[in-house]
Amino acid sequence: MKRIILAIILTFTFLNVSTVFSQETPKEMFEKSWTTTDDAEKLTLREKILETAPDTEYGMFCKGWFLVRNEEYKSSLEYFSKAIVLNDKFWQAYHTRANVYGMLKETQSAIADLTSAIAINPDYADSYYVRGATYYSTGEKNKGCEDLLKASKLGNTKAAELAEKYCR
Repeated sequence: MKRIILAIILTFTFLNVSTVFSQETPKEMFEKSWTTTDDAEKLTLREKILETAPDTEYGMFCKGWFLVRNEEYKSSLEYFSKAIVLNDKFWQAYHTRANVYGMLKETQSAIADLTSAIAINPDYADSYYVRGATYYSTGEKNKGCEDLLKASKLGNTKAAELAEKYCR
């Protein structure tokens, strides 16, 4: 009888431990959600982050992201800012908050956040693209073209098209 009980305990312990080790961390789920082009997968991953880690930087980001989806731009800023407070190297939060600032026509705040995102991850072409377009829209054409050309070199085809059209 003791062997049976011990076997049951070991089986449940193994199942619980293997379940814990097979679960993705909030960071891993976030990274997948950031890189996927499948909107349904992005949505599912971000919902799961909110369920499992709502008070982490990834949870705060997801709260902001869902508010953006509902066109609650000003409200979303609070959550992107909280994500940044929790992790000041969270370049995706800076980048996304910059996009929201852009939607709200707060161009200087957008540029500042994009500059922060680029300082943390200088290889992300889209940050240069958005900052370049923002600079260009404010009349700072030289800075805009510089960023568009950098984004183009990093593989952003939209930036390449704009640079070809406006920066020659």
